[in-house]
Amino acid sequence: MARSLNNLSNSLADLDRREEALAAVEEATRIFRILAVIRPGGFLSALADSLHNQSLRLTALGRQEDALWAMAESTRVRHLLMRERPDEQGPTA
Repeated sequence: MARSLNNLSNSLADLDRREEALAAVEEATRIFRILAVIRPGGFLSALADSLHNQSLRLTALGRQEDALWAMAESTRVRHLLMRERPDEQGPTA
């Protein structure tokens, strides 16, 4: 469901339906947060992706402060993943 919502958000953004795109990605992020608590190894990366998309949607709506918060959280999750599983994160440069 969360992946579908994330994809829906991307499609809505492509159609310039910004508010709907944000609502979809916010729901995806909420679900991924829950899943990442239950099974971090399987969902932290998806959570980081969803937060990144949320940041893009917020930026498109002119909500730069909120966008910065979402991108910062996405970055924190990526750093956590790099520390825990550096071999799975690919090259850093």
